[in-house]
Amino acid sequence: MKDLKREDRVMFIKKEDNSFEVLDRSGNVILDKDSEYFIYMKNVNFKSGKIIQGRYLGSISENDAILGNHCKNVVIKDNDFYVDDSLVKTARMVAVNNKKNVIIIVSNS
Repeated sequence: MKDLKREDRVMFIKKEDNSFEVLDRSGNVILDKDSEYFIYMKNVNFKSGKIIQGRYLGSISENDAILGNHCKNVVIKDNDFYVDDSLVKTARMVAVNNKKNVIIIVSNS
């Protein structure tokens, strides 16, 4: 990952092929839509227009203990984000797997 440090503010923008570009605070692409990553972040805001903003915490694997049974999958419908058919605007911790096009709320309490 290009100069991505813990606590850096990042923005994920969903692209037409269901992958994400990751941008830094200045709008520079850090990870393009073809990159393979599974990262997690905190203090997350879900914005209309398929945008996720948060603070980078690090990379994880699919078998990481942080991804326990209490996690919820996020679905994108009509440019907004939903969990269990309820609109979601914020979360404490979120993981994004670009290879599998998966967004997971790890903690929302």
